[in-house]
Amino acid sequence: MLTAAQRLHFDVHGYVLLKSVLPPAECEQLVDIARRMKADSPYVRHHHEHQTVLYGPAWYADGVLALAMDPRLRTPAEQIVGGETRLEENEFIIFHPPSPPRQRPAAAAPPDAALWHRGMKPGPGSFEAEGHYHCLFAKTLIYLTDNGPAAGTWIVPGSHRMPYEVADIMRVADASLVRQVLPEPGDVLLFGETLVHCSPRPAFDRDRLLLVIGYCAPYMSPWGVESDPPPDFASGLSAEQRRFVYGESRYQVGR
Repeated sequence: MLTAAQRLHFDVHGYVLLKSVLPPAECEQLVDIARRMKADSPYVRHHHEHQTVLYGPAWYADGVLALAMDPRLRTPAEQIVGGETRLEENEFIIFHPPSPPRQRPAAAAPPDAALWHRGMKPGPGSFEAEGHYHCLFAKTLIYLTDNGPAAGTWIVPGSHRMPYEVADIMRVADASLVRQVLPEPGDVLLFGETLVHCSPRPAFDRDRLLLVIGYCAPYMSPWGVESDPPPDFASGLSAEQRRFVYGESRYQVGR
């Protein structure tokens, strides 16, 4: 469960950094899974100069699905969503250094306005209940490698309550209104997809690896085919796992 201070931080800012959620050994296990997925060519679903995205590690390795259902991640996410959740998104993102590598700067300037984004607007994607802010799509970024001062996720604190287009927000947002989260391996950034955020382009000498796990209300339809499980995946799941992966069944007339 989020502490009272962490919940308040989320209500005000739209995100909270959870420290030391995963121990080093568990981070290394996930790094190894990502390396195996990357070498297994069918799982390299998106690749360009700056990053590789490996969709569906929860379908590739049992440990990733178990982690997504682990109370360390799922319970705080369900506090944000406002109830039971379904697995909406799961992927490894590997940010690649430029070639040739540039020296890692001591600090970073805010990214270009074009890189900022969010998954849904406040209003349709959020609600208030019992004095708390809820978002129907909560995301966890699990940091598995060193990030450093120039590689952390950038956010616009408070933007989870701003019902404006991202471009309009970033047109007027200066350096005083944005913030870079500086996590360590094993830390988890929890935020709602109504928060404006972005990841900087690499400017350092090694890969940066994240595991992204997204949680949404179980009645929401899947957003895209990238994170869909394989056709025969349900056959090996328990009832609890099936509900988490597939969400609620549609109404069955006559049953």
